[in-house]
Amino acid sequence: MSKQLLNTLKRIAVLLCLILSNSVNIFAQEQDSVISEITEFEGDFVTPTMSLNLSILAPFLHFQYETPLGPKTVLDAKVGMLAGFEFGKGSITIDINENYQSDRNSFLLAPLVSVGVKHFYNIEKRYAKGRDISNNGANYFGGRLYGFLHGWESESVNINGVVSKSSRFNNDGGVALVGLWGMNRHLGRNFNFNLELGPSVIYASNSGLSPSFWLTVGFSKTF
Repeated sequence: MSKQLLNTLKRIAVLLCLILSNSVNIFAQEQDSVISEITEFEGDFVTPTMSLNLSILAPFLHFQYETPLGPKTVLDAKVGMLAGFEFGKGSITIDINENYQSDRNSFLLAPLVSVGVKHFYNIEKRYAKGRDISNNGANYFGGRLYGFLHGWESESVNINGVVSKSSRFNNDGGVALVGLWGMNRHLGRNFNFNLELGPSVIYASNSGLSPSFWLTVGFSKTF
């Protein structure tokens, strides 16, 4: 091996060592910076929020307000409207032997209010990893108490071409207790993705006590 080639290889080796050493120092400084930020962080990881939420599974539009109860826990309050639709076809018997075709369409607009507590258990880890925790963007568990009315009901029934329509406000209602797991993710420009699910128990004035399952998937705009 020539002396000139050997000197060139030595220079390359020294340069690689310098680059590697510099990269290690930069990485160490970044890690120290993150640890320092967590150590020096004071106050709540969660923040107060006001948002307009839309669920895309069951059409549910509501206003939500969150206020901190602790560094990673919020009190959650909601008020809104749930829309429901029902379509059906069948036949009915009139005067014993006569069968008539029946089409039934109904629409429901039900007011709901709720209050709950949510604990964002991984918000500190997301902050430490440099993830976006804006608008409480983290996973949580908690519980919520719902109150609802059946609300405005509209129905249209068509029996062999004879149409009858009715509408009323139904005062029947109930309450629901829900155990929650959920997640929020900030999408940018104060738009968020929301997922929430969990077992629930519902007491309705017209049907009594029954188990159920709570699931909402939707989006929100924070103001």
